Amino acid sequence: QVLESDNDFSSLQFRLPNLVAGKSVIGNVRLDGTYSGVLEVMEKELDCGVSISRDGRDFRGSISAPGDYRSRVACQITLSSGRRHFLFVPIRVTVLPDPKTLWKSLPVDPNADYFKTNEDFRSVDTDEFSVCGASVRGRSHAHKGSFREDDFEFNVNTANGWAVLCVCDGAGSSEFSRRGSELVSRVAVKTLARALGEESGQQLEDLILTSDPHADVKRLRECFRGNIVMAAFEALRALEAEVDSQVNGAVFKDFLTTLQLVACKRVDSDRHLIVAFGIGDGLIGALHGGKSLALLNKPDSGPYAGQTCFLTEDIFESGGAYDRVSYRVVSQLEALLLVTDGISDAFFSSDTSALQYDEWARLFSEIDTRLHETRSVEVQSAIYDWMTFWSEGNHDDRTFCLLKTRNDNYGAH
Repeated sequence: QVLESDNDFSSLQFRLPNLVAGKSVIGNVRLDGTYSGVLEVMEKELDCGVSISRDGRDFRGSISAPGDYRSRVACQITLSSGRRHFLFVPIRVTVLPDPKTLWKSLPVDPNADYFKTNEDFRSVDTDEFSVCGASVRGRSHAHKGSFREDDFEFNVNTANGWAVLCVCDGAGSSEFSRRGSELVSRVAVKTLARALGEESGQQLEDLILTSDPHADVKRLRECFRGNIVMAAFEALRALEAEVDSQVNGAVFKDFLTTLQLVACKRVDSDRHLIVAFGIGDGLIGALHGGKSLALLNKPDSGPYAGQTCFLTEDIFESGGAYDRVSYRVVSQLEALLLVTDGISDAFFSSDTSALQYDEWARLFSEIDTRLHETRSVEVQSAIYDWMTFWSEGNHDDRTFCLLKTRNDNYGAH
């Protein structure tokens, strides 16, 4: 217990936790020093933009600029004897810069090989599907003035009903991965769309819908070899041809990229057939049947954080490519969504949340809401703005490809 005679009011000092510039905050005040009596703050509003509660225990406020702020707080201490002591208690506030303001956005070199824009958005609407894709350069690349390394592509064939979608994430350690992701996405989608428009597409439907594909793995693999596996293989061949054409000494590892590839078709009044191929990180999810989620790939990861696998020759050896194919027949398909890890890592708080329907439904809703803008230029702007959402530690490129069904068509076929 501190006696009145032991009071050393000169040792008193208010301390606040570090604040972040521009952010309003409510918190607790720490009062260093010892005294006896009841403290009352007489001047609650301080010139630094912070106010303190009358009992000196809580504070609230916002300071717009970073720095160290010093001020004095007019206080009154009522001693046990009833005497009142008036004093000014010093206060120190440290305000840190908002991390968001520390990121620079530097332009890319317009004369560099394989120039790529910082953003891309495309969409198409048919009687069956609405499909769109978007990609934005991540903060980590913008800060260095380097290129967007992600890419996407899609194709909707109204004649045969197949929609093909793809997202690719170029390796950050590969100098020309921006070209790798662009080339692989274009070739994979083009090859798969063409194959599904031929006999291979009908064979795929017949095998999965009218027989037991699990009972004849050999026939199923032969079928995949004629469409989705072939599309991935042709994309790899295109990469190899790109390397062979180089005169600047570039090698295959300079073009490394992931590949998430999907084909989707309505097969009857209420069902859709979805076939997917995946190499690397990123996720493919289908929302269907009221509140059901079908995940169509298993992201690759390495022993260290941020490691993944890329489209290379070795995945086609010993039948490994076929293990990367999945398929589902789903009822009441609402949306099919492909995302690179720039979105999945930033949006889903954990591996567990990435398995939950509600989290995917929230992701779909946030994108879909912005697609309802009245003008195309507003849609594009709204999508780009959303894709820059803040997530601590996640500043990679962000890319998605989305297929929405016309729900009013269910039961009409």
